[in-house]
Amino acid sequence: MFTFSENRGPETGRPVAARSGLFRLPHGPLRTPIFMPVATQGALKGVTVQQLEEMDVEIILGNTYHLGLRPGETILRRLTELKNEAEKMALGKKRPRDDNDGVVDNMDGIHFLEGWKKNVLTDSGGFQMVSLLKLAKITEEGVRFQSTHGGGTTTAEEGEEGEDSKYSLLLRPEDSIRIQNAIGGDIMMQLDDVVHVLTTGPRVEEAMWRSIRWLDRCIAANQNGEKQCLFGIIQGGLIEELRLKCLEEMVKRTACKGFAIGGLSGGEAKDTFWRVVRTCTKGLPMTSQGIAWGLGTRRIYWCVSPWGWTCLIASMRAAPRGLGRCSPRTGMFS
Repeated sequence: MFTFSENRGPETGRPVAARSGLFRLPHGPLRTPIFMPVATQGALKGVTVQQLEEMDVEIILGNTYHLGLRPGETILRRLTELKNEAEKMALGKKRPRDDNDGVVDNMDGIHFLEGWKKNVLTDSGGFQMVSLLKLAKITEEGVRFQSTHGGGTTTAEEGEEGEDSKYSLLLRPEDSIRIQNAIGGDIMMQLDDVVHVLTTGPRVEEAMWRSIRWLDRCIAANQNGEKQCLFGIIQGGLIEELRLKCLEEMVKRTACKGFAIGGLSGGEAKDTFWRVVRTCTKGLPMTSQGIAWGLGTRRIYWCVSPWGWTCLIASMRAAPRGLGRCSPRTGMFS
């Protein structure tokens, strides 16, 4: 499980970064490069599971922060327990057997809740440090969020007083992995310390080193390594030296099966964006998966794939489910 076989096409006499491949995961093989639709709370808006299957979608993305709040870790674990009990009664055994092609009929967590039989990638909740900055407090321990739903997985202790009492969700690296174990994602992302891409000064390096330390804590916390693999997230802002150092350190962690470029597409100039992506490409192991997050346009997707980044994820531009740009001041809309 979690093996990757790549294909670089015919020999050209010069090194080529572009590649296709097959990444074997518990809920089926992943043909790369691949586009991952975003299902923040476990389901895509306006699209059914049947429609996803008809479109041959092989993986979707869910968010640990949102799923940890609602439906919550307890409910996800209880659903899995009930499903396992029903299977045991019906089949006379605890788990269904493996298919001949190695695909595990493992409908735990969000797979069971949504009826989704293929793969899931779970984001760690780190991006919410930026998107929900006003609701978050970041320390070496982790990040404390004020719940947007009035409840949480890990709450402030009863009787706790002071500023921290208003933060209802404590998300440490260990908590992030524990919740992701409950969600049942085939690929789990580490909890990283995310700063806005335009941040300058010592905070950028602090976040980079903290992300490395948190990766070690995520690796140690993973209780389901046989069925859920872990990816590291490269931080370092717009400073190439920090990006390379971060990737250099993370590559040493052999428990990581892939890496993502974190903290980009937040308002930086496009030439700066390309420079950072290219820098990270230089240190990306060819035996690992590379994830490019929310890059914004089809043109950018077409450009990063030839550099060897195999998993591509939608951005806010895709949220309205549009086919492209239209101007209300021209043509039929004017």
